[in-house]
Amino acid sequence: MVSVLIELSSTVFAEGLKHPFGRGQILNQTHGLNTGFSPDFDVKASSPHVVPKELMNILQSQQLFRGLGIEVTRQFLNAAFTFAYKDSYQSLLTSHENFPPGTRSHNIRLFLNRILAAALGGMTTRLIFHPIDVISTQQMANFNKQGIGSWKLFKNIITIDGYRGVYRGLQVSLTGIGLFQAFLEACFNSVSSSFWNSAGKAKRFFVAQFFIITSRMITYPFDTVRRKLMVQAGLQQKSYQGAIHCCKDILEKKGFLGLYEGVQMSIYRLMVDSLMIVLVR
Repeated sequence: MVSVLIELSSTVFAEGLKHPFGRGQILNQTHGLNTGFSPDFDVKASSPHVVPKELMNILQSQQLFRGLGIEVTRQFLNAAFTFAYKDSYQSLLTSHENFPPGTRSHNIRLFLNRILAAALGGMTTRLIFHPIDVISTQQMANFNKQGIGSWKLFKNIITIDGYRGVYRGLQVSLTGIGLFQAFLEACFNSVSSSFWNSAGKAKRFFVAQFFIITSRMITYPFDTVRRKLMVQAGLQQKSYQGAIHCCKDILEKKGFLGLYEGVQMSIYRLMVDSLMIVLVR
């Protein structure tokens, strides 16, 4: 019970620090689509390259911490279940290991098992809690000064789209989280435990920052597409038929950099994640 409370407290603290950046990221990723929440919103400052100061000025009048509650819930459940499923998958994969311990084949197999277990753990958790992710995304993408409650958003999506609506963007979301967890696990497992234990806090922070940002940059386009699909759940008229259609539309209208809308804010958000990894590892 104590460990659960500590984990929950750390999640609340970390999300409180990075939530404004997360909201800024989603506002950039979904601008032009979230007009369904606020028809009068002026998108002149919502280009993919809005500097943090300008975006912060926009957010100050739009409730900086909107959606914090459900996002904390999502982050806590994601962290807890991802680690749990990762350990379960790793135990399952290791149980079929036939190579003698200490051999090169055993080490390679163990390395691959850890990467696969991390990917499967992330994908399983995302599959279970995807509806919460959809509601959280819609709350943070809402420009109205008066927010919309989670339950009201959920009922609206079910009424218009049915239960399939809360799983909008699931396929691209599973692909993105699977690749992200795999790359991240590969990076951290490439560093020896002796180096990690002997390195100072500053060095560990920069190593963690490099690994997380690299993994994020590789998989960020998947996040942009899934956010655009999620924010349309519950709308009568949808701009995209699916992930492929969304990706093609972004590339045609904005080019490749259009897939990286809001990435600056994401990097600021990841700095908090790097700090938390350094503190707990």
